[in-house]
Amino acid sequence: MVYAAAFAVAAGFLFEPADVDRFHAIWEAALLIFGLHLILVGVAIIRATALPTLVGVLVLISGAGYAIDAVSMAISPSAPLTLGEVLFVGEVVLAIWLLGWAGRSRSADTARVQTLSPQR
Repeated sequence: MVYAAAFAVAAGFLFEPADVDRFHAIWEAALLIFGLHLILVGVAIIRATALPTLVGVLVLISGAGYAIDAVSMAISPSAPLTLGEVLFVGEVVLAIWLLGWAGRSRSADTARVQTLSPQR
């Protein structure tokens, strides 16, 4: 939500009179927030037992890439790193896992619990 709000604020600077420099500054700050969020999500996934650890590691690496990109842009705007262009793979893997496999394990557990529960 914070990332979306920051993007909305940044997009407001693209209307007349456009202030592209301010847009980029806010956008980079938003990417830092997003990267820190992904790092926390990656750590949570790694600590969770229901999710594959590899997914958590990839999300953690993606978050670190976004955070490093944002910091490098603040330090050296003329030659920033572009790790986010490569490290977004963790987000894609998480999305695919959530769409394809996340509901399966829960429904299998629910079916097993319903089978074991006494009938009324």
